[in-house]
Amino acid sequence: MRRFALLLGAMWVLASGPWAGTGSHAVAQSAEAHRHFETGNQRYEQGRHQEAIAAYQSALDAGYTSGALYYNLGTAYFRTGDLGRTVLYYEKARRLLPGEPKLRHSLDVVRSAAGLPAPPAPQGWDALATSIPPSSTLLWGLLLYAVGAGVLGYRLWTGARPALGRASIVPLAVGVLLAGLAMGASWLRTLDQRAVVTAPEAPLHRSPIDQAARDTTLQAGTVLVLQRRQPGWTEVRLPDGRVGWLRAEALANV
Repeated sequence: MRRFALLLGAMWVLASGPWAGTGSHAVAQSAEAHRHFETGNQRYEQGRHQEAIAAYQSALDAGYTSGALYYNLGTAYFRTGDLGRTVLYYEKARRLLPGEPKLRHSLDVVRSAAGLPAPPAPQGWDALATSIPPSSTLLWGLLLYAVGAGVLGYRLWTGARPALGRASIVPLAVGVLLAGLAMGASWLRTLDQRAVVTAPEAPLHRSPIDQAARDTTLQAGTVLVLQRRQPGWTEVRLPDGRVGWLRAEALANV
């Protein structure tokens, strides 16, 4: 049954294919980095998935960052059977594209098909940060601020009725609010303390030594919350609330 579920999940993800563009969330990048991204897309379409991964990784190494790049890298890893890194890069993409339905559905399908537990739900400020797309929110904030500033400037320049000046207060205030929310959400995302199991299996120990008792074994793709670190070890919190220690090399930060 699980093999059939994985097959259905694979059909969805593979039918989705890579994103051809970088999207509105991409940061201005060098031509060389963009070339690596496009090469990765070409290699993926040709079925040369390991080469696609190498090209996408070269784009990352060159400083190229976008939700589309992370999504395509995750999809290429899916084609190689690496569920841990599939989930890892999908989660990285979701940080930049929190409201993208295609990404969210692909991640849910892969997680469900592989029998992975649901990730820990964000709480408090983290929940707010994950619900706000910083780039588009900042863009709307700046646009509204510019409209308000333009109206106010026109009022001061022409000596128009005071009501026109008062009308500029709303877009100015909303623009500042949206810009502040965008910058706050972006800052909170830099504090993301989640990680994904990338090793095929990762024993969860009760203390940071190999001889310690094991509570369970986590499968690749499990999303965890980081608690603290020691040399070679990381304490994590599981989706069900349990806490334990994993070898540091079994994890990768979101």
